[in-house]
Amino acid sequence: MRKQRINKHPDVNPTQVALREQQQRAIRNKGWMYGFLLLAGVIVFFGIRYMVANRK
Repeated sequence: MRKQRINKHPDVNPTQVALREQQQRAIRNKGWMYGFLLLAGVIVFFGIRYMVANRK
């Protein structure tokens, strides 16, 4: 019974779970950073285009 439970759930190891949570958190933070940079880049790009269009 005990062996079956361990085989069914190999992620019971707390260090592995903690490592996986840390990795997911790092990926999420990186995703937020990239999303913010992308948004800022799009805003700047359209702002410059708008200024150039108004200058003509």
